[in-house]
Amino acid sequence: MKIVYIIHGTYHGAGMERTLTLKANYLADKFGHDVVIITTDQRKRPPYYPLSEKIQCIDLDINFDLYYDKPLAVSVLSFLRKQSLIKKKLSTLLHALNADIVISMMGRIISFLPKIKDGSKKIYEYHFNKYVRSLMLENASWLKKTAYQWRAWYELKNIKKMDAFVVLTHEDAAMWGNLKNIRVISNASSFFPKESTDSTQKVVISVGRFEHQKGYDRLVPVWQTIADKFPDWQLIVIGSGSKRSEIQAQIKQAGLEDSLILKDPVTDVEAELLKASIYLMTSRYEGFPMVLAEAMACGLPVVSFRCPCGPSDIIDHGQDGFLVDDEDVSQMSNYLSMLMEDEAFRKEAGMAARNNIQRYSQEAIMSLWKQLFNELTKSA
Repeated sequence: MKIVYIIHGTYHGAGMERTLTLKANYLADKFGHDVVIITTDQRKRPPYYPLSEKIQCIDLDINFDLYYDKPLAVSVLSFLRKQSLIKKKLSTLLHALNADIVISMMGRIISFLPKIKDGSKKIYEYHFNKYVRSLMLENASWLKKTAYQWRAWYELKNIKKMDAFVVLTHEDAAMWGNLKNIRVISNASSFFPKESTDSTQKVVISVGRFEHQKGYDRLVPVWQTIADKFPDWQLIVIGSGSKRSEIQAQIKQAGLEDSLILKDPVTDVEAELLKASIYLMTSRYEGFPMVLAEAMACGLPVVSFRCPCGPSDIIDHGQDGFLVDDEDVSQMSNYLSMLMEDEAFRKEAGMAARNNIQRYSQEAIMSLWKQLFNELTKSA
């Protein structure tokens, strides 16, 4: 079977690129499929994550991102021109490739992708969640709200034309309503270590970008309520981002410099997770938080705000972690305290996390993709 992925680029070290790499390598090396990755903005930059030598990579040299920071009129005209260019180039290439399955990870091409009659089944793989759109409308002008509402209507119209629309969580699927072509296939955990944490380290850990989405501004008041009660514990946050200096200033103002530590990103996240005993997530929204699954695979019980989407699908409340009502600092502090003061409970919850998260193993998730591919091609 020939399977084609379409993505902006593979040079970023972000979640979507990481997920694509894991799936493409698995399809090529384990299932033996012929896999092609088509990019639009690669510009000869190497993939951030190593790709199998069996995978063919083709860049269309469209380069949308060269005009993102230009004046509005220039950006709009450039986008329209490039949108016409990608339609022509992609149509020609797909007819030449003669693929069985074409998967778009780019929303901008789904308006014309189903119209390309190359014989392939078309899938739109969505790595965000519908809730994010409502956030974009907060405090927006009526003109912007109208534009977003039209865009949402147009997007839904095009989604319905796809052979399959794949979202990451059941929570997000419910937001889209009764779509006949919707499927839920979560991201796979990228690793399942042979060893797990022994739950004795007095460390709470969180990994992510210091941006509004990740909600680390909410982390300081949480830790402030329990730091004095657990003076021998540390909260370590690993990441980078535009809000880091603001969070550091919050920490200093609260007098938490000795117990709330910000660290730079690391390449070996697994090693850092294994040094901790609890994972904490303060996000305002997610698509599917990969690091949550990875932490649980390392035997860490988790405490997370019940943000859309992901935590409610992943966490079995009270068994392998706790879900906290959004913005409820007191509730999050209480759940953290329960885990921090009881090593036996921590260990039990961590073992449950490690067992439960196996449903997101690569083998389990890729079998769902295989099933979808077979269903679509059999109906051709």
